Amino acid sequence: MPGNSSWRFVDKTYAFPNTSNPFQEIFPETKSVANVQASQLTDDFVAIKVGDVNGNAAANLNSGSDRSAGTMYFDLTDRAVKAGEDVLVDFTAADKMAAFQFTMNYSGLEVVELVPGERMTTDNFAVFAGEKALTASVEGAAAFAVKFRALQNGQLSQMLGVGSRITKAEAYNQDGDNFDVALRFNGANGAVVAGAGFELMQNTPNPVQNTTSIAFNLPEAAQVTLTISNAEGRIVKVIHGAYAKGLNSVTLNRAELAAGVLFYQLDTPTNSATRKMIVVD
Repeated sequence: MPGNSSWRFVDKTYAFPNTSNPFQEIFPETKSVANVQASQLTDDFVAIKVGDVNGNAAANLNSGSDRSAGTMYFDLTDRAVKAGEDVLVDFTAADKMAAFQFTMNYSGLEVVELVPGERMTTDNFAVFAGEKALTASVEGAAAFAVKFRALQNGQLSQMLGVGSRITKAEAYNQDGDNFDVALRFNGANGAVVAGAGFELMQNTPNPVQNTTSIAFNLPEAAQVTLTISNAEGRIVKVIHGAYAKGLNSVTLNRAELAAGVLFYQLDTPTNSATRKMIVVD
């Protein structure tokens, strides 16, 4: 949700003039205190979790984290494309899901047309041309298509991928179980599975109480440096290693970390990304 932070804090006494559109006007998120030495027990805020679509965010330090029950695959036909060619790509879910959402990253392509499937409209999608990304959020449907125009020669399996850069990639079955999302390209040489390109995931669980895992996806095998530092920039821990193409994970123990807000940065010879974690006492 652009223009928002993870949490918003609203003056408890404030009444929204239009409850169906709380962003119609600027609402108070600060309070002025004249006498800071006196009791301010009547100054209250309401905390609002932003972007929690399915209600599973860890809203307190004792909350657990979701674990993936598996992977939802979208099947599509792999093929070579030529610069200037328009190609209609069909995406079909291998298994029926109650809902799914994801960010589709594309390179060497541009989106020409969205072709929603049954029980979908174009409102279920958003194209971020400058970001070379397309997002989807769908309930109760399983297939759609996108018409791309190739800007260069290439192979679809090397030009399309799924990640969480804008909208988190996840799917849910009828029982509410959480699934990862991936693309499965079927071609003459068998199936190729593509997740995200380079991507650093949020550590789980977060906040950290005992152990936590940091997952990251590499488009190619690479030497990786993971640097963990505190808010003052002091380095807490550094991990070097050679990691394989695809999804990788590093597990950290609470004893290796310092309490408070920490930042972790993943560096490869070609990419870099930083995220934040919270470590509790």
